Amino acid sequence: MPVGGASGVGGASAVAAMPESTSCTAQASLASCTEPCVLAYATRLTCPGPVFDLQVADTGLLLEWKVRDPALSYEQTFDFSVPDARLQSERSFGPDPRRRVLARDATRNVVIEENEGGFAVSPFSVARLPGAGFPLAARFEGDTLRVLTKQAASVSQIGAIRELSTERDGNVVLDRSVYPSALDARFIVGHPASALLLVRPSNDPGAPPLRSKDAPYLLYPVEAPVRAIANGEGIAVATPFDGVVEVSDPDGMHLLKKGSGPPAACPGRFTAFNPDVCGTEHPRFTSVEVRDQLLAATVAYTKGAPWLISITGNGSAECRLTTYNSCFETLPCDCGYELEEEPLHATLELTRIDLPALSYRVDLGTLPSAGLRVEASSAADAADFTVAIASQGSVDYLLIRGE
Repeated sequence: MPVGGASGVGGASAVAAMPESTSCTAQASLASCTEPCVLAYATRLTCPGPVFDLQVADTGLLLEWKVRDPALSYEQTFDFSVPDARLQSERSFGPDPRRRVLARDATRNVVIEENEGGFAVSPFSVARLPGAGFPLAARFEGDTLRVLTKQAASVSQIGAIRELSTERDGNVVLDRSVYPSALDARFIVGHPASALLLVRPSNDPGAPPLRSKDAPYLLYPVEAPVRAIANGEGIAVATPFDGVVEVSDPDGMHLLKKGSGPPAACPGRFTAFNPDVCGTEHPRFTSVEVRDQLLAATVAYTKGAPWLISITGNGSAECRLTTYNSCFETLPCDCGYELEEEPLHATLELTRIDLPALSYRVDLGTLPSAGLRVEASSAADAADFTVAIASQGSVDYLLIRGE
């Protein structure tokens, strides 16, 4: 199972031997830098099922993909070995319904895994923590692992957010409440662990205030797809919507925008009367142009600064003529066009939020226009950026250096 490298890197066997049906295999990626940057390493991982979650921590990567049973999934962790100059498979999990999150200490990937007794931390011998709830996010501060958890009936329901901090020997050094009722919580990269993003129900007017001078946390309310990153002493909030991502500060001051919105609309609906049918005087297909449509976005903190990581696509989409009813002589046809999006030529752009003139571009080739996902991080000593891009059943793993 060869791994494809870039800039003369890679090409060796990188994925450890596992059963064919439960491992992602590697091949060369088509990505290439088109502006002043260096693609230090690139490979594409193809998984046995659709990838629906990926996490990045420094050069570490955790992938999760579904199997035939929709309640179960497989997961696999990878890391980039600097001495060997290749991506290596580390561990595989499942199939099971457990929730796992990835963190990174100074030397290795660390997986926080939900289990019957709370959660476990691998590869360290951290004791089970009864009643800990679902792990949501994790990060190291020195030798201390901080984990945000949610106590709820399922991970998709609201619940109480808590923070648990543990040392390597399993000793719990902190266990305290963060917020009584929320959907999700995340650390803000570049800020201390006391600054958090909080996704809380929009229909909860009785929720307590997020900020208090006596509170141990500084909480920023956001909606589910929003990402945030440290921007000096404040934060930059990236909000993707309708083919665009806008970056602003918490007070709404505009900082940056990428994408031009969704493709143009298809022709409107119409009625065809007997003896006409929908296609008598209308073409069965018509194309609409797609330019700089946002496909996915996230944020990363690297090189001492906040960055917006965005993927935009160019190409065309097809409007297909459709008959919406069973029409006959006394019942006219209800006609219209439905948009069928096609794969687009995609570009990855890494833009410094506090200095937008500094930007790097990577040509990704043709990618699906729907279901794309991107995660990014600093790349420690391997490069400036680690970027992972999931499209259907494959993931492109890229290490990028800015010149």
